[in-house]
Amino acid sequence: MTLAATEWGSGQSTVLLLHGMLGCRQSWWRVARELASRNRRVIALDLPGHGDSDAEPANSVPRVVELVVETWKALSSDSPVLAMGHSYGGTVLAAALDQLICD
Repeated sequence: MTLAATEWGSGQSTVLLLHGMLGCRQSWWRVARELASRNRRVIALDLPGHGDSDAEPANSVPRVVELVVETWKALSSDSPVLAMGHSYGGTVLAAALDQLICD
C-alpha cells in the first residue's frame, strides 16, 4: 500500500513531513509552502487511516515505518535533507530514519 502524499516545490533537496495522530498531510501547508519557497521539494504523507490513506489492519509502528519508507522510495531516490514529524509522526520518523538514509 502506498500512502497518500502531497508535494510542494521543486528544489533538488527534499524534505519529508509526517503529521501526528488525528492529523493529515495538509496540516503542514504553512511549513511546506515556506520550505518550498526556499528551493526545497517538500513531501507530506498521510499516515495509515488518516486523510486519504487507507487504514492498515496491522497498524503497529514497524508496519507504519514500512509503509512510510516504501512510499518515500516510490517518490524520491534521495535521502530527505530534512525530516520533521509531529507527535506520532515523530515516533514513526525516529524509527524509520535509518531506512530513509540512502548511502
